[in-house]
Amino acid sequence: MMNIVITGATGFIGRHLVRYFQAAGHHLSILTRQPRKAGKLFSPGVNIIPWDASSSGEWETALADAGVMIHLAGASIARFWTSRYKRQIWQSRVQSTRILMQALQRVARQPVIFFQMSATGIYGSRGDETLTEQSAAGTGFLAHVVREWETAGEVGRDKPIRRIIMRAGVVLGRDGGFLPRMERPMKWFLGGYPGEGRQWFSWIHVEEIPAIIQFMIRHSQCRGVYNFVAPEPVPLRHFCRTLANTVKRPCWLPIPVFPLKLLLPEMTRELILPSQRVLPQKLMQQGYTFRFPTLKAALHNLYALD
Repeated sequence: MMNIVITGATGFIGRHLVRYFQAAGHHLSILTRQPRKAGKLFSPGVNIIPWDASSSGEWETALADAGVMIHLAGASIARFWTSRYKRQIWQSRVQSTRILMQALQRVARQPVIFFQMSATGIYGSRGDETLTEQSAAGTGFLAHVVREWETAGEVGRDKPIRRIIMRAGVVLGRDGGFLPRMERPMKWFLGGYPGEGRQWFSWIHVEEIPAIIQFMIRHSQCRGVYNFVAPEPVPLRHFCRTLANTVKRPCWLPIPVFPLKLLLPEMTRELILPSQRVLPQKLMQQGYTFRFPTLKAALHNLYALD
């Protein structure tokens, strides 16, 4: 049994991680800014600790005996980007990571595996270019935030901390994230994709993430940056059509992007129209076998069609 500490546990990915590791019999502690919400979501066996993500405090004692630290916390990027909210996106990632890593290096009493959430947004929009962990960072607001986010989690050379950076693509699940937003209009026969739909779409099944983390815990050679994406990126129109076939609805309505570019130029460029053809090169080289390697397999599982 391991002592696992998780931030961002009340979010979409976090809820799946808690269920997975609790079912495996591990001891879980949750650092959260929403202890009431966490208390309703999780069973009494989960240790819930208030955490403000901006300063030191009593929450640091939970890190002393941690064997695994999984840091997921961060404000959603799927909201209107005012200048104030962009600052919140930055602070919720960079500042919280810096404070958490400083505390972990100060109080940890044993070797720790530190999983730091990151994003393929670091690559920017790259057209048809194939992107691996060795690819250079791109440009734009998200790429800038992710670069600083990853830097904030750097570990001192003398510290017994094995850091793994999880550059996640679009995470697919029925209970949160991107997929329900695409599914709802399809059920009303309004399914479609923005523009020509040629932009590359890199995705991962939500249940793949805890399985990869478990694999990395067991394999000490795993460290550094990893692309948390399935080995089959697809053009967005292919994704939309595959989803439409799965839910038995048409995908026929191209979404005009000109009004979006006028109203929300930055968000359109970085959230709606980016093209990222990302591969999980290091995971494949180190022998991880994907449970859901293809989009069809992932959607069939999510919609219980197997």
